[in-house]
Amino acid sequence: MALLFARYGPDHPNAGVRLFRVIGTERYTGIEHNVEERPRCEGNLPAVISEIRTVISSLLRRPMRLVGSRFQESAEYPDFAWLEALLNAIAHRDYRIEGTCIEVWLFDDRMEVVSPGGLVGNLTTEALLTLKRVHHSRNPRIIRVLVDLGLARDQGEGIPRMFAEMEDAFLPRPDIDATSRSVTVTLRNTLTLNAMDREFISALGDLELSRNEFRTLLYTYRHGQIDNARLRALSGLDTLNASYLLRGLRDRDLLVLHSHGPNSYYTLTSVLTSKVGVYRAKGEKLSVDGGIFAKDKKGHEEGVSSMRMRGSSARMGGSLARMGGSSTPMGGSFPIISEHVLQNLESGRVVCVCAPSSI
Repeated sequence: MALLFARYGPDHPNAGVRLFRVIGTERYTGIEHNVEERPRCEGNLPAVISEIRTVISSLLRRPMRLVGSRFQESAEYPDFAWLEALLNAIAHRDYRIEGTCIEVWLFDDRMEVVSPGGLVGNLTTEALLTLKRVHHSRNPRIIRVLVDLGLARDQGEGIPRMFAEMEDAFLPRPDIDATSRSVTVTLRNTLTLNAMDREFISALGDLELSRNEFRTLLYTYRHGQIDNARLRALSGLDTLNASYLLRGLRDRDLLVLHSHGPNSYYTLTSVLTSKVGVYRAKGEKLSVDGGIFAKDKKGHEEGVSSMRMRGSSARMGGSLARMGGSSTPMGGSFPIISEHVLQNLESGRVVCVCAPSSI
């Protein structure tokens, strides 16, 4: 109990936290040494938490980040994410190890929190990365006090929420590296938005969008479509509120509903796709009889069909030509695309990058 309540700190040589600032993205030694060590935070654990929290907050930068659908000054890492990594280290480290303490490393591109001791019991990294609630305590008394102090809830929700907070800030998923000697959680500060994402954000202009509305539109742009189940997983909304959000975006002429009973889904309207085109997944292309179609990340290619017409008539009769909206014979060699594929082209599930005169 001295760890928690000793007035002058516990009788443990390394129960505190060491904080390092690295100038750059890699540690160097010798004449290239680029590590600054801050004063060690020591004392009983509540005092350590209060002090290290204040110090780290003062060192983290506040760059321009995407908040909702606009860029504004915001935290380098979501507060909950780095605090969860820190509190997990303090609550679950192996205090039987006295030769080292918890270490926090602040690099230009990432933050690493290193906790002495491996994962507790039979807990594995794989189990943590499923993002299901996992409830194991190496130090139950410490956990109980942190709960009483309002610093933790002990419900197994911390890591799933840490991942969700990073994703919500458009930052990479945290890395968790566990060995028999230590557990390291790494948070990275490089935005996951690419040039096409930024173009899409710019196309939204001054639209007033909530965070969930914006994430819905960006997800639809990236993946070609969205449905109620995907939105619930993305936002944490229940079925009813997810439906309200999707219908609201439809009513604002931002999404189009494709009704197929329980398999209904939404795509972006032609108004948006005409501004930014459709999302191309790097390196994924599908050759279709004389044209090239880029698939989205999920590799959707349902309904893709084309027939080549030669001369002035189709070998399969005039009905196929009429599917494209015209029965006029057209000379030369070109692909005929079904109405279903044209809808997919408009919705963003398939991109035609063949010559415009071919359609």
